[in-house]
Amino acid sequence: NGINYLPWMDWHTFMHELSKCKYGIQTYQSSAGQFPLNCAYLGIPCIGYGDVNTQVDLHPYLSVNRGDILRARKLANKLQNDDNFYKKCSEKAKLMYNKLYTEEIFLKRWKDIASKL
Repeated sequence: NGINYLPWMDWHTFMHELSKCKYGIQTYQSSAGQFPLNCAYLGIPCIGYGDVNTQVDLHPYLSVNRGDILRARKLANKLQNDDNFYKKCSEKAKLMYNKLYTEEIFLKRWKDIASKL
């Protein structure tokens, strides 16, 4: 069926294994949005829940409502069969990761918060 389910592993090993994948699909609870974040860092398009901020921020073209398996399936087929769509999703994920979630951005946000306290 072409779907690989990754078992639990430490983060370093997980990132190494994830880097071998072409697509990501969030099939379980949101885990605080870490999976779409990891995928975006690697430029891997990720289909996931539209109520998770990292999913919507990083993979806006691939966000679905919970339980909307038909839309998720359509998006998976489009990623697989439309090279331009795949590239658009991959590039958007990397762009938004660099805009919103790098260490530099994270530290700036916390410094801004701390300065207001």
